[in-house]
Amino acid sequence: MGTLLTHYRSVLCELGWGGRPAIDEAIEVMDSAWEGGGVFLVEAPTGYGKTAVSLAIARYSVMEEAKAVIAYPLRTLLEDQLGRFEQVFGELVGARYMMNSGSPYLVKPVTLTTIDTLSMTYLGLAPEDLNKVMRGYDDGTATRSLGHYLFSRASVMMSNVVIDEAHLMADLPRGLDVLVALAATLADEGARLVLMTATAPKKLPELLRRAVGADAFTHIPFRPKSRDPFVEERERKGYSVEARPSTVAEVVEWVASAGEGMGKRGALLVFNTVAEAVEAFKHLSRAGGWVAGAEKILIHSRFAAAHRRALSERLRAIQASGRDYVVVATQVVEAGVDITSNIFASDAAPPTSLIQRAGRFLRRGEAVGEALIWWSEGGDNGLSTRGRGGEETYKVYPAGLVRETIEWVRRGRPGLHLPTYPSGSREGYADLIDKAYERAYSVAHTLVTKLEDIIRDVDYGPQRIARLVDELGGSLLRDDALVPVVPEALLRKGLGPAEASVPITSRLAARLVREGLVKGVLKSDGSITPIEWPAWRHRSLARAVVSLLAEADGAALVADLSYDEVTGLALG
Repeated sequence: MGTLLTHYRSVLCELGWGGRPAIDEAIEVMDSAWEGGGVFLVEAPTGYGKTAVSLAIARYSVMEEAKAVIAYPLRTLLEDQLGRFEQVFGELVGARYMMNSGSPYLVKPVTLTTIDTLSMTYLGLAPEDLNKVMRGYDDGTATRSLGHYLFSRASVMMSNVVIDEAHLMADLPRGLDVLVALAATLADEGARLVLMTATAPKKLPELLRRAVGADAFTHIPFRPKSRDPFVEERERKGYSVEARPSTVAEVVEWVASAGEGMGKRGALLVFNTVAEAVEAFKHLSRAGGWVAGAEKILIHSRFAAAHRRALSERLRAIQASGRDYVVVATQVVEAGVDITSNIFASDAAPPTSLIQRAGRFLRRGEAVGEALIWWSEGGDNGLSTRGRGGEETYKVYPAGLVRETIEWVRRGRPGLHLPTYPSGSREGYADLIDKAYERAYSVAHTLVTKLEDIIRDVDYGPQRIARLVDELGGSLLRDDALVPVVPEALLRKGLGPAEASVPITSRLAARLVREGLVKGVLKSDGSITPIEWPAWRHRSLARAVVSLLAEADGAALVADLSYDEVTGLALG
């Protein structure tokens, strides 16, 4: 029988990849502890080659055991990785996420999925069963169907599970609670869970070690070595980082004036909101300098599935063409878009988000670059903030974490690519992340206990998870469930439900309902059922929207919305 190490070497050979010292070490450490199962936490910087770990685990699983599930916090990251897995495993690979049912119940030998789908399937309420279970759910009792409860759970338990970019779960309201419950119960069952991240604060391994026990937890931190070619190359990168308040128009002006003397310019502008990204893209059409003749592309979460794929293909073609280019994006670029740039501008964000974004700056062979970290100014403290749910926020992020980032950048030697710099030439991001998230990494033990009890409850688990999902507003991990919406204009162009769907939050969907823009429920067979709003028992319209899709057995909402293939869905 082959070991994890032998399958890792086979993956490198098949793809023509070279090994990385830290990845080689991680595989060797995991291999030595593999038979005992448990939870493994692997750290390595962005661009270091963590995908090789997922591929090796998948190959080992298919050849030696049963199956593998690779989960991602972002749909865009899943879509970016799918082609690599298909290259190695062909028809053995399937994907399962919103509007994509290529691997129902995660049954394919190698399944790529989202953390939302993974967690619901493990709890026994797979997306395939959600509609029929929730239709029969009334006053706390599932009266008609419990779905394929044990089958769903077994599909995960039989798998080696990998969660890539696991730190992003901490950005979700209940992400850490779900992660801890998942880790603790899988470890109890002797299964394997591998977590990979570029930016793990020291609180994360502490949290996991307490949850699963020291004997079942293996932490493999990244330790930069001076003889590591990746580390040496990142140490040689020459770049300046400017930090100042700016408007969207000023950011575009800065980009147009940057890059003097560079043979080829590739710019990446990252914004915290879709509205600002669209505004910047419109400014680019009027910008002068080198930008006037550059290829321009906009990427955010509100594109239909068919156009997301087209954007990815165009992005790859632009980067390979040798022409100058400007990419404007939102947070989706943090872990879901394979791009490099030598001109980088980012709205201020929490440390983990900024480092992930900067992983797309000088990512490949570029030697020099220019970076701007900017923020919207306002108030007495210089940062435009507002109160939200009792917490001060900067746009969509906790303001305190954003301030930690700004202070670090302003100190003058920010190292955007390595947690520590062996030469001391720059200040790595490890201390920043440890300090910023010292108090942020905590779990709601009541919810963790409830989740663990549900997972272990063979008799009443389906009813309990149905009740919990209903109480939480339709999403296990998020405060605001994601709802697929299809612009009518795309249906008229002949696109099917899966190709035309755009994910939006249930709150946005509820706003569309109030404004009379939702015309009906689109079913998987292409038929449209008009909406009749009964006297919903739910406390909010947003929760009613989630239940409507379940009770009507719908695939998506159909709405009268403006949609453009270049700028995406217009929601104001």
